[in-house]
Amino acid sequence: MNASDPGNIRDTLPAPVRRYFDYALPGTGKAIVRMEAVQQGTLRTAIDSQRWLAFTALHHVEPAATAFAWDARVRVLGPLSLRVSDGFRDGQGYGKVGLGKHITLARARGDVDMNTAALQRYLAEAVWYPSALLPRAGVCWSARDDRSAVATFRCGNTEASLEFHFRDDGSVARVYSPARARKIGKAFIATPWEGQLDDYRECQGFRLPHRARVGWRLNDELTLVWRGEIERLELELAPGKNDR
Repeated sequence: MNASDPGNIRDTLPAPVRRYFDYALPGTGKAIVRMEAVQQGTLRTAIDSQRWLAFTALHHVEPAATAFAWDARVRVLGPLSLRVSDGFRDGQGYGKVGLGKHITLARARGDVDMNTAALQRYLAEAVWYPSALLPRAGVCWSARDDRSAVATFRCGNTEASLEFHFRDDGSVARVYSPARARKIGKAFIATPWEGQLDDYRECQGFRLPHRARVGWRLNDELTLVWRGEIERLELELAPGKNDR
């Protein structure tokens, strides 16, 4: 991002967002056209569960298509594992849980709550493909204070907003939604949701987090349901130079 941007877009962004882009994006301004990461960590299937399950996952994103796929193997007992898939493509969120390769236990796709929650997740996880958070990618930023801002993004008929909270160095410390759909039984309940990010490292010129924790805020306390680390991360960049 530089002074030659049409309309001087940089100067219209909230100050903490400008600091974030200066921190996270390389000077070339190249767009990320594909992100692939291998993750490992633990999760639990309900906030009241005492059991944390180990998982390994492949996270694949195509920002130009506003599409992501998260495919995980969750170990439940000895060699027995669940196959869990979540994603967003063609304007719809989806999810599937299976036992092994051939048995489907649950499947869901494309209602309003699920679409919005999936698009919020895409926006939150853009800290791993930060060129997707630029105004040229369709994200609108509005100021909250000198340490936070709200990002709003639309894909088709679905719109999602998310608060980004920044550290002094410009990195994203946490992302937050006051009302993200949480599935309870067959219903979705709007619940405060938060993701925390740290262990930033340089990757192909970008500064990206390599550790995250995610949970629901209940009674003003964060109840974690997901903890993960990046084992491997690869970016495919657009050829040539792209002004931010």
